[in-house]
Amino acid sequence: MKKVLGLLVVIVIVAGVVPYARGLGTPAPPQGVAASDWIPFCDSAGFVVTHETQWSGAAPRTDAVQGYFVVHRAAGWRRVEGSAQPDARPVGMR
Repeated sequence: MKKVLGLLVVIVIVAGVVPYARGLGTPAPPQGVAASDWIPFCDSAGFVVTHETQWSGAAPRTDAVQGYFVVHRAAGWRRVEGSAQPDARPVGMR
């Protein structure tokens, strides 16, 4: 009987703590961004998925996601801007 009661107490504690813990690490998306387009990394950074089709190739890619990174500062969410010309170099095997 003590084992059953102990197991019941553990189940009640887990059932109460898990939803609370899951809600702690998920910040709200930036203003104007749908929850389905928001991928939070932590409480101060995330990725916003955009549905633009400005691909440099001939046909839109179906295996890639387009968007931008954001960070949270005192003034709110800020978009992370990259350089205009990324320094892309081929990676070779050594």
